[in-house]
Amino acid sequence: MAGVHGGVQALMQQHVNVSAAEAEITTAKTFLQNKFGSEKAHLDEIIAILHGYKDAFPNAYRLAAAALTIGISSATCEASFSTCSRLLSPFRRSMTHARMNHLVLISFERQILESISNEELLRRFHKAGNRRLQLY
Repeated sequence: MAGVHGGVQALMQQHVNVSAAEAEITTAKTFLQNKFGSEKAHLDEIIAILHGYKDAFPNAYRLAAAALTIGISSATCEASFSTCSRLLSPFRRSMTHARMNHLVLISFERQILESISNEELLRRFHKAGNRRLQLY
């Protein structure tokens, strides 16, 4: 288990039979190499094949499914961070976290925002009524 972080390795040893998982993944690798030959396979093709054999290769299937999920979730985080850094100018640094969060969401979901008509938005805002706070 070279390259596995200490905490992750300890967690895996509690919940996974590591030697059996290593043997299973080695067998799954050989199986997939025989299936695809010398051509490169995409992760979605690999998971489609492993889905049919998930009883034989449960750990390999879970690992491939996690790899699909992690790629998407990290790309979303990177895009959100990029949006946030673009919006966070020196003039906006004093803004509350909630307001900044809403601005990032609006910027990130631009397609949804563009599909909303301005008239409908203004009508809903007007219907909300008085939003003044009594501070005394």
